[in-house]
Amino acid sequence: MNLTRIFTEQLCPVCGYQLKFTPWAEQDKERHCPCCGIHFGDDDAEESKRDATYLKWRERWIGDGLRWWSKDPEPADFNPSFQLARLDFLSAELADQCPMKYRKLRIAWSVGCGITAVMFCVLWVRSYWW
Repeated sequence: MNLTRIFTEQLCPVCGYQLKFTPWAEQDKERHCPCCGIHFGDDDAEESKRDATYLKWRERWIGDGLRWWSKDPEPADFNPSFQLARLDFLSAELADQCPMKYRKLRIAWSVGCGITAVMFCVLWVRSYWW
């Protein structure tokens, strides 16, 4: 999960809700997502475990029935299915960009190394006959 992009778009990494603030932009204020209830800076304090924390919170939120967490009334356009789909789409889009970026170059490199290895084997075997 590319948290930088998700935070830049002001999305909650747990539920995909469009936040009115950027998580972790203001370190001095404790902020929370009104949709799923995660407290940025408290529940996800350990940076190395944030991905796992967000996934655990997402499973809990889905298990609780995708309910609105805040005491404030939920907005008229509240659609948890759309939020999760947007978050999944963004995660898939980022996954497509990163690992597959140099795919053709890696394939060409592997083919070139394979041909070179076969040529060395042929030359080695041939050296016994001449």
